[in-house]
Amino acid sequence: MRFAQWVAIYGPTYLTGLGWTAFIALWASVGAIVWGSTLLLIRLAGGRWGARGVDAYVQLFRNTPVLLPIYLIYFAFPMIGLPWPAVVCGGLALILQNGAYVSEILRGSVNAIDRVQFDAARSLGLAPWSTFRKIVLPQVLVYSIPALGNQVVLLLKDTSLLSAISITELTMQAKLLTEQTGAAYEAFIVVALLYLVLVSSTEVLSLALLAQGAVVSLLLAAAAIVGGTALAIVLAAGAFSRLAAVRAVYRLYVYVVRGTPLLVLALLVFYALPALDLRTGPYIAGTLVLIIYTGALFAEVFRGGVLAIPRPQWESARSLGLPPLAMFRKIVAPLVTRYTLPPYINVCVMTVKASSVLSIISVWELTLAAREIIERTFAVFTILGVAAAFYFVMCFGIDRLGRRLERRLTLKGFAEART
Repeated sequence: MRFAQWVAIYGPTYLTGLGWTAFIALWASVGAIVWGSTLLLIRLAGGRWGARGVDAYVQLFRNTPVLLPIYLIYFAFPMIGLPWPAVVCGGLALILQNGAYVSEILRGSVNAIDRVQFDAARSLGLAPWSTFRKIVLPQVLVYSIPALGNQVVLLLKDTSLLSAISITELTMQAKLLTEQTGAAYEAFIVVALLYLVLVSSTEVLSLALLAQGAVVSLLLAAAAIVGGTALAIVLAAGAFSRLAAVRAVYRLYVYVVRGTPLLVLALLVFYALPALDLRTGPYIAGTLVLIIYTGALFAEVFRGGVLAIPRPQWESARSLGLPPLAMFRKIVAPLVTRYTLPPYINVCVMTVKASSVLSIISVWELTLAAREIIERTFAVFTILGVAAAFYFVMCFGIDRLGRRLERRLTLKGFAEART
C-alpha cells in the first residue's frame, strides 16, 4: 500500500488521536502553569515551612519518571473511591509533574528581578499583592516565556506516554493500527510527522510574536519621530536666538546628546528617573530616550535647512513687512521642509533601527522578542533573519514614503534626484 493511500484510508483515525493529543496538551499546559504559579506563591508567602514543602514537592516530581505518577493516579485513585476517567488521570499526572518544572522556571525569573525594585515597592508602601501584580508578575512573564515554551513542548511530547493507560491519543492510535495491519513503519511515520507539525506550530506563535514586536518598534519610532520633531523645532529656534545664552544652551545640548552613545543615554535615563522619584516604566523611559536623541539630530537638520534659505528671501519678507510668525509660516517652513526632507528621512530610518537598543532596558520590541524566541528554540539564523526582514520592510517603507513626498514637494526648476 502506498503511503498516500495509507494516509487517505486511516486519516480519520489519526485525526481522532490528534484531537485527543491537542486537547490533553492544551488543558494540561494551562493547569501546569497555574499549579506552578501556585507553588511559587506558596514558596514566597508561606514562610520557611512553605518553602521547604515546595522544595520537597519539586524534588519528588523532578526526580521521578513521569510514567510513575501516571500509573499511580490511574491505578490508585479507584482504590480510594475516585474512579476518574483515564484522560483526567493522565492530564492530572502531567500537571503535577510539569507544575514542578514551571515552579522552578518562575522562581528563576523572580530571582532575576533586581532587589532594588522590591525595596522601592516597600518604600512606597505597596501591599504584597500589589507588589506581585505591578512589579513581579509583568517581569516574570517576560523573563519566563522562553523556558515556559520549552516546557510546553516537552509536555506535548509527554502526552505519548498516556498510551500506557489506553488513552487513544496519537501514539495509541499508531499502536492499534500496527496491530491491525502490521504496517508499523507507515503507522509511526505519520504519527512522527503529526507530532512535528504540533511542535512546529509553536513557530507560528514565534512569527506572531515577532510581528507584534515589530508593531511595538514601529510605534516607539513613530512616537519618537513626532516628539523629536517638536523638540527639534524649539531647539532650532534657539539656535537662531539673539540671546547668546540660548544659543549656548542649544550648542551644549546638541554636543552632549550627539556625542553620547544611545545605549549609555538609555541606561542613564532608565536608572536616573527612579532616583528622581519619577516612577515610569521602561516604555516611557525608552520613548523619552529616543525623543531626546532624535531631537538633537532633527534640530541640526532643521538648522541646516534654515541656513540654506537664500538671503534674498529674507530681504523680500522684511521689505513686505511680514511679521515673524507669517514669515515662518509662508517662507521658512515650506523651504526648510523641501531642503531637509532627505536628511529628515535618514533620521527617521535611523530611529526605527535605534529602537532595538531599548531592549537593553527591558522594552519588549522586535529585538527582545527575537532574543526570547532564540532562547526557546535555538533557531538563531531563522529568527534573526525574520527579524532583519521586519526591520528592512519598516525602513524601506519609510524610505519609499520619503521619496514620494520629496517628488511631490520638489519645486519646478529644481534638479530632482532619480533613483
